[in-house]
Amino acid sequence: MDWAIKAQYTHQHREEAILSIISEIDKPSSPSGEAIQEFYSQLHGRQQAKRRAFRQSILDVGLTDIQDVASRYFQQQEHTKVVVTNATTFKKEQLKGFTIFEL
Repeated sequence: MDWAIKAQYTHQHREEAILSIISEIDKPSSPSGEAIQEFYSQLHGRQQAKRRAFRQSILDVGLTDIQDVASRYFQQQEHTKVVVTNATTFKKEQLKGFTIFEL
């Protein structure tokens, strides 16, 4: 993910990213869909003012914010691989380098 960390983001990149996210937030829904969404938002404590503040925080994202997030979350890290399968498939696929844990 070096490209994400070292990229030279432009204001156009920022605007396109923000428009993509905001369009998902603002996309219209059916009347029943909007009623259901509003019900669950209220049920989980996401009042209208909090949702507006969240939307505004997205609009306020700057180029340095994008680079900070990229350097914080996209650094090279050791990865973990997991395979959930049965013994027959494990033997058939010859999955070497994995430790077997039986549940």
